[in-house]
Amino acid sequence: MPDGMRPQGLYPVRALAPAELRVLAVLRAWMAAHRAPARRHPDWQAMLVCAGFRPSGTLGFGLLMSVLTRDAGRVLDVRGCAGAELGRDEAMLLDLLAALQRGDALSALGGLAEWLAPEELPAALRGARAFAHQATAAGLHLAPGSRSG
Repeated sequence: MPDGMRPQGLYPVRALAPAELRVLAVLRAWMAAHRAPARRHPDWQAMLVCAGFRPSGTLGFGLLMSVLTRDAGRVLDVRGCAGAELGRDEAMLLDLLAALQRGDALSALGGLAEWLAPEELPAALRGARAFAHQATAAGLHLAPGSRSG
């Protein structure tokens, strides 16, 4: 099925490149720890350190996700750690970070605006930029293209 005709939310995780899988794993670990804090989860911060991230990238990811989960107008579609398909918001986040790695802040702002009110955009963009910069520095280059349909 051509990419543009893929049903929403059915992008298979197995189709992701290794860098995208790493970012997805961190996203899902962060979300799992915040959905059920009393349970054991993979340590998203340790995952980033192992990938070669400096503290600014870890802080950037934490800022981005804190703003998104606190201020998004809806519950984010982030699947469980073993989910076989991307959730809509997982795909959008990967696309947003890939855009920032290409220097396309306008596309990134458009993605953030899907979730956030205008006054929340600067903090989320600051976090996303720090994370995308550190991902690039760590050798995690996200492929351009649309995973979000």
